[in-house]
Amino acid sequence: MENTSDLVYSIDRNFDFITYNQPFKNAMKLVYNFDLDYETNTLTLLNGLPPEVAEKWMGIYNKAFDGETVQFVNEYPFGGAIIYLSYSVNPIWESGKVIGLSCFSRDITRQKLDEAAIKKSAANLTAIIENSDASIYSVDTELRFITFNKLFTEKVIEAYNVELEPGDSVLDFLKESDPEQALEWERMYIRALSGKSIQFTKGFQITGAATFITFSINPIWENDAVIGLSCTARDITKQITDEMAIRKSEASLRTVFNNTDMACLLIDTGGNIISFNTLAKKFMNEQSNIVIKEGYPILDCVDENRKSLVSDILNKTKNGTGVNYQLSRETNGVVKWFDLTWAGIKDNKMQDFGHIFTVRDITEKKKLETEREKITADLIQRNKALEQFTYIISHNLRAPVANIIGLSSLISNAGIESDELPEVIKSISRSANKLDNVILDLNQILQINEDINENIQQISLPKLIEDIKFSIRHMVEKEHASIAFDFGEVTEMLSVKSFIHSIFYNLILNSIKYRKPGTDPMININAKSENGKIQIIYKDNGRGIDTLKYANELFGLYKRFDTSVEGKGIGLFMVKMQVESLGGTIRLQSELNKGTEFIIEFPQAQLQTA
Repeated sequence: MENTSDLVYSIDRNFDFITYNQPFKNAMKLVYNFDLDYETNTLTLLNGLPPEVAEKWMGIYNKAFDGETVQFVNEYPFGGAIIYLSYSVNPIWESGKVIGLSCFSRDITRQKLDEAAIKKSAANLTAIIENSDASIYSVDTELRFITFNKLFTEKVIEAYNVELEPGDSVLDFLKESDPEQALEWERMYIRALSGKSIQFTKGFQITGAATFITFSINPIWENDAVIGLSCTARDITKQITDEMAIRKSEASLRTVFNNTDMACLLIDTGGNIISFNTLAKKFMNEQSNIVIKEGYPILDCVDENRKSLVSDILNKTKNGTGVNYQLSRETNGVVKWFDLTWAGIKDNKMQDFGHIFTVRDITEKKKLETEREKITADLIQRNKALEQFTYIISHNLRAPVANIIGLSSLISNAGIESDELPEVIKSISRSANKLDNVILDLNQILQINEDINENIQQISLPKLIEDIKFSIRHMVEKEHASIAFDFGEVTEMLSVKSFIHSIFYNLILNSIKYRKPGTDPMININAKSENGKIQIIYKDNGRGIDTLKYANELFGLYKRFDTSVEGKGIGLFMVKMQVESLGGTIRLQSELNKGTEFIIEFPQAQLQTA
């Protein structure tokens, strides 16, 4: 009695304690603050309880004294929680009479809490099963239904027009509609009963429509033995239909992807290739000698000197911004032009999904553009030349020809004295020389149109400037001229060498001729590649030009802005003609006594990097 945690006590018919154990004594002290001894009467304890509680206990004791065993459970608030005690009050018989009561009490709080948890869990499980989008059922080892949810019942009624009950055979309603299918199911159930889980998908025709169901049949184990099967069936028709639509869409996209005229790569947010088409594979192989595959880092496909640029582009396009540019690459001695586009991809939640990189071969387009630009430039050049011819003929040829005609008429008519004849002949000679100079100028202008057909070749710009410096070294030394140049990355270009030589020669010669008095000539030549063009910046510290005054005459034929130095006014005209015949442009900035700056731009196609 003392070795149990149960509360044990007994009383006689006078409600005096016959015996009790220590746990009961401790409980009386703890709960009711009663100090028990064997002289204490049970009625004394009851009188200390609330009247309704005392009355309940008296009723229990009286039933037991009448010979009835009374069992019940009481709950008590204790320490902010509820404790549960089970009671058993049993009569003590002697000679057919009840002479006392034997009472037992046990703390079943843990049991009650476990029962409540089990009930709650069972309720939750039932709720989950009944609210699941899957049909759920279980069967025993004889393949009879144990339980099933409402959805399963509805699906069976819909498909087979059968109302099921627990205990019904799993196979009977199938045998009636499709014996072969029933046999197939029986084999699967038997296999699952052997301890193997089975999952599969089947298609059905239900009410004339294709329906796809995925099944899962799993053994229920108890003590290492299979005691039944837990089965689920889920309608995945929408999922299958969506997957088929996606596959069809992917197939269509893949067809477009592989048959477009662009190389396309899809790149994930980590910068790895996730998909590419045939042209992309070919492009990477030709340009980088790389065989790309899914998962390949895009930066590993890029030249070392361009990795930083591509990394910046990937960061920039994360916000959906697109980046487009063109570049040329030489492959097997053939220069090809490509149009490249990078763009960020967002998913339907506007989250970063990755990037798309496309490359289009625009070599033929570039050739057509170059041809068109060349034809346009040639037409413009010829039109300007025609304008200049008109000007020369109407202004510069008319005067000497008129003089020669007039003087010749005087000689013919013998209307002059013999001592005046030498002076007339001199005048005729001067007019003839002037006429010859104009014809030479015309010939020089015509030569530009002929020389433009000269073979284009690779020109070393530093060497060309050194050659010019050497050819005019005596003038350079005499005038203490300084000629410095830095062509940066534009060290070489493909062009007509005679034109490029003439352009720099005329500019350098003018800078030295029109030097500022008292100041040594200083010439600086720089070049860079910018915005798809080669830009050459030529500066000197000469006398400068009043550009406000002569704005419309800067590159005109026979236009001179400083008559203190001998010249014809054809140098800048020739420079502009040659620059434009090469498809370029020239402009100048200048102020009196502050020098002149020429900005010359040529198409990028003429650039040849070292």
